[in-house]
Amino acid sequence: MQRIPRFSQRSLYTLYRRAGVLLRRFVFNRFVRTKNARQIQLGGRPYKRITLPDTYVASRVAEKLKPFRDLGVFPRLIAIEDNELLLEFVTGTELTEPVDRSFVDRFVEFFAVIYSVDRRRVKLSETDFEREVREDLDFLVEVSLLSPEVRADLEARLDRITPSEVWVGYDFMDPLPKNFVLTGEGRLVAIDVEDLHADRLIGGGIAKSVLRSLPGDREQLLDGLAARANLDLRPAMPFIELHFLTHWTKRAFLKGSEKLIDGSLFESHRLGPESKR
Repeated sequence: MQRIPRFSQRSLYTLYRRAGVLLRRFVFNRFVRTKNARQIQLGGRPYKRITLPDTYVASRVAEKLKPFRDLGVFPRLIAIEDNELLLEFVTGTELTEPVDRSFVDRFVEFFAVIYSVDRRRVKLSETDFEREVREDLDFLVEVSLLSPEVRADLEARLDRITPSEVWVGYDFMDPLPKNFVLTGEGRLVAIDVEDLHADRLIGGGIAKSVLRSLPGDREQLLDGLAARANLDLRPAMPFIELHFLTHWTKRAFLKGSEKLIDGSLFESHRLGPESKR
């Protein structure tokens, strides 16, 4: 009988990051995601081991990865055991901030793949997306991040920019440089698989890319998607961006990420040009 060698592993999070998570969760009582990620050696090869809060969360992540297993934009899922996932360990060059402008096309290619899987066009009235924006605005006023006057202006503009139809499908909601690896073959692979979401308002990932990773490249991203994925988000983009910003700001508040909360980001939405379809 062959003897199985002892597994070796190391955390993929720095000691500083782990201490910060514990501090925010148990001292400041913030809403911080429960997760652990480690590199594990099996048979002399590296894999990524992710521990999630429970089996339900792990199974949901695994299920969402299935349509992408042959598309090369996420690590391959090797196994799922209770609340843990074993993934391919993707090697390559880690992206750094600020992202070089030459990577805009690679972001377009990445999102073109994500947005081409099982997307569907639906009437906005058949979704909760508009209601989510209004509820998030209410919350931001309740916790004094927005004034009632700003909320009133944003709701008035929301009435003007709300589209009649939107695209729904998969989206990757944390397209920060640290969450990508550029492989030797030139593929951009997202390694933070928990931020792949299904049944989302398509375009939120682009909105965050413009806000955090590729400011100033909004038009190039939208043009690229129209050309490569046959997906024109322009008519609904003002609504998509406001939907993303309200939810993102609420999450930043709950997580205690003060540096991510910027009330001035809402000013362009108060005064920006309308688009309706």
